[in-house]
Amino acid sequence: MKIQRIKVILSIFILGFCTNSFAKESLIDSYLRKSGVVIIGDSGFNLESTALIKNIIEEYVSTKGCINIGLEITSDQQEIVDKALKGEQKFNKLKLNPYVDRDSYIDLLLGIRKLINEGKCLKVYAIDKPDSVPIDRDAWMAELVLKLVGIEPVLVLSGNLQTIKKITWLDEDNNARFLAERVRRKEIKTSSILQYWTKGECEERLVSKIILSQGPRAEVYINDILGFVGAKASQRPSEVVDAIIIWRCLGDRGAVVDNSASTDIEIPDEPVDITDTIKDTDLKLGDIKLSNLKNDIKKEKLKIGMSKDHVLLSKGKPSKAIKKVDLGENVEQWIYECSDDWGFDYECVVVTFKGNQVAKILDIE
Repeated sequence: MKIQRIKVILSIFILGFCTNSFAKESLIDSYLRKSGVVIIGDSGFNLESTALIKNIIEEYVSTKGCINIGLEITSDQQEIVDKALKGEQKFNKLKLNPYVDRDSYIDLLLGIRKLINEGKCLKVYAIDKPDSVPIDRDAWMAELVLKLVGIEPVLVLSGNLQTIKKITWLDEDNNARFLAERVRRKEIKTSSILQYWTKGECEERLVSKIILSQGPRAEVYINDILGFVGAKASQRPSEVVDAIIIWRCLGDRGAVVDNSASTDIEIPDEPVDITDTIKDTDLKLGDIKLSNLKNDIKKEKLKIGMSKDHVLLSKGKPSKAIKKVDLGENVEQWIYECSDDWGFDYECVVVTFKGNQVAKILDIE
């Protein structure tokens, strides 16, 4: 019954955002279309996250095309996986490691089998390292994942650490590399998404939002996860992962609440939020003499060198704006948020100003 309740919660959450006229394609769908490999991490394959992943897979194969899925099941059990997905064997014949040996993971496998029986285009591969293989686990997984790369995207469901594309170990003698970094070193476009669960006791949780690693709070979440293994984010969080799914408690009335203790994540005083100080521009489109600039603004295109007034005329006020230090320089960032078909609020456009001029644009659309 609890799994069914999770499905209902996710469906209501997704439906509410699908009606938004500003809804965009799912950010994860976008990663799948544009990347050779997408790795989604988890901290224990909870009921909520496996239900979400199952919905993501179902949506993709129903509307976008084929997909290869890599699972943390030892590769010497591929024959059992194949038979179980055909209904010729039960999933309880699989020897799962304690990390994934739970009802929610079996429910995910059952959901995948249902899609296969419906004729959907997806294949499942066991990519984890058997105990008998005397090599590094992530090296083994990377080798199998690389063999899957082709026309169809590869979606890997793994632990959070396997999503790390670059890591700075506090112990300088530690040179371990995780799955995402190993795949990326082979010049395969790799997108990594880790999941963060706010601490505290609650009955159920709901996706609060997905944040890009370029966002102002991303480094805090990343370092909180890496701290458990004696590591920290490198200079830029975007070098570590691409995005973070934030899960928070679901209150009695359906509201998302944060039950974290005040010491769980310490949000730094910097960067400074300046959103409330931004005023509407008095600039009119007719005031602009350059035809190419006028056309860019009409089409809501942003270009390096634009002024703040140009950006306001093109995109309107940002969802939030901050002042921060970036590589030793004082900059101002305007962040525009979108909502996608899965109900994720994410930072789709980040405009960086030096003084009054646009110096950098991140537009994931």
